[in-house]
Amino acid sequence: MQKFSLRYQLVLPFVFLVLLVPATVGWMLFDAGSKAVNSLTSRVLTDVSLRINEATGQHLDAAMNLLNNFAPDPGLKEAGQSFSNDLSWLEHRIWAISGLYQKAGMYTYFGGADGRFIGLYRINGYINELYLREPNAAKRTIYAVPGPGVRTAVLRTDEYDPRLRPWYAPAARQAAPVWSAVYRDFTSKLPTITVAKSIRKEDGAVAGVVAVDVEMKALTEFLDGLTISKNGIAFVMDGKGQMIASSNNEELLEQQGIQPQRLLASEMKSPLIKSAAESVMAWKAQKAQAGKGVQEPFSASLKTAAGMVEVAASPLGEKHGLDWVTVVVAPRSDFLGGVTTSFNASIGFAIVCVGLALLIGMLLINRVLRDILALNAAAQKIGIGEPVRDLDINRRDEIGQLARSFNEMEHNLRTDKLTGVFNREFLFTRMRLLRQIAGESEQPPAFALLFIDLDEFKPVNDHFGHDAGDRVLQAVSERLKAATRSSDIVVRYGGDEFVVLLGDVCTYAQVAVAIDNIRASVEQKVALAQGEIDARISIGWAIFPEDGSDTETLLKTADERMFGAKKSRKAAA
Repeated sequence: MQKFSLRYQLVLPFVFLVLLVPATVGWMLFDAGSKAVNSLTSRVLTDVSLRINEATGQHLDAAMNLLNNFAPDPGLKEAGQSFSNDLSWLEHRIWAISGLYQKAGMYTYFGGADGRFIGLYRINGYINELYLREPNAAKRTIYAVPGPGVRTAVLRTDEYDPRLRPWYAPAARQAAPVWSAVYRDFTSKLPTITVAKSIRKEDGAVAGVVAVDVEMKALTEFLDGLTISKNGIAFVMDGKGQMIASSNNEELLEQQGIQPQRLLASEMKSPLIKSAAESVMAWKAQKAQAGKGVQEPFSASLKTAAGMVEVAASPLGEKHGLDWVTVVVAPRSDFLGGVTTSFNASIGFAIVCVGLALLIGMLLINRVLRDILALNAAAQKIGIGEPVRDLDINRRDEIGQLARSFNEMEHNLRTDKLTGVFNREFLFTRMRLLRQIAGESEQPPAFALLFIDLDEFKPVNDHFGHDAGDRVLQAVSERLKAATRSSDIVVRYGGDEFVVLLGDVCTYAQVAVAIDNIRASVEQKVALAQGEIDARISIGWAIFPEDGSDTETLLKTADERMFGAKKSRKAAA
């Protein structure tokens, strides 16, 4: 038979060179696009942080405007604008000012130096609560009110002195507004910050303090509405790294004792927030060490366990005396989708362009590679004990000769020559594979072994000859294959003994069904040249792992049960 050389596989270097050209061009385009996207990403995230700052600044400005407009500057002495601490005047003033700046805060209130207090909590457009305490009164009364001067009902009373509240004394000591730390409001349960400002008489004495509770809900809703990227997150933290608001709806407070405490950014579950906060805090520390304030936006690229991420940060609230930072972070992969698509398109176009040049080479090597892969897959199956069909490789070269030798070798290795079923070596190989799978998998495979022995087989050889015995063994083998599933394995274990490996079997009820099928198929007459004989079998069984976790134990258990069954049948005969 004429042989054909495999030297034509030298076309592979040519194929490599042809593919190298479009790959190199595509990579250059990808690299250039990545650099452009990285630069654009930094600018986009910085712009988003500045947008957050602008929206938050407007919110804080509104709160400041509410305070500044609550009472006129006593030095201006504008007609009709003099301050009065009369509770009726204060009530109308709070209604008027809070109505102009409803988005600034739901709760606006005034505490006087003489202990008087009035506060308006706008729950919604229809429900409002008025908090009122006369000067030096023992109790504060809370009313349901629809408008100024109207009292619908008394909701409750409590003991309350504004001069003892934490917002009063700091604001009374100075003329500038004072901001509190972020806290969870007792009533609304929402993150809130309070800004307070002292109200002074013409002689400079403190008449009281006006304050506004600014809920962070509006900031959180604004962050939620931002479109950053698929996995991008925007958050605001203070100078100590404590969380103020976040776009990923993660809980920002943790109950510690009686009062909930704000979490640090480093304590958040999101790895993006942790990585970004660490970078921003390091930037702030570096600026502080250099004696410079944090004024300009900051951007950086970070290498994390999840890949490269882009971070942009900008200071927030400086003009209000707040040391906050807005941070926007997003994985770089979110922005590289378009570049990757363009890169793939470029490579695809280049491959199409050189397709004609590759066609001849690919046609030459395709047939070789296909058959080599088939041989490799078959060798791997043999190694782990799986049956392999004859390789359909009809060639006149070295690979064809190898395939024919492989088919013959594989058949001899796994098949009993007389009966055509699997042999003992194949059974052991298969069992080793199943035990390996059982050791590596959380759900070990379910299987059972049937040990089958022909009854009264020796007299067949003695009376009719070994040719007749071989014919009986062949007939039994064919009937065993017919009585079992394609996924089951029939093995001639030796002499007149057979083993059947039942896959996906884990109960005796399933084993019993298989045994009944086998008996019905095997225990029939076998036609011989000298006449007919009855085929009778004894069957023992073992289930993995109940009856054993190794091949020897399972076979021994099945063998013992087979002998028990044989004795029982003889005793009953």
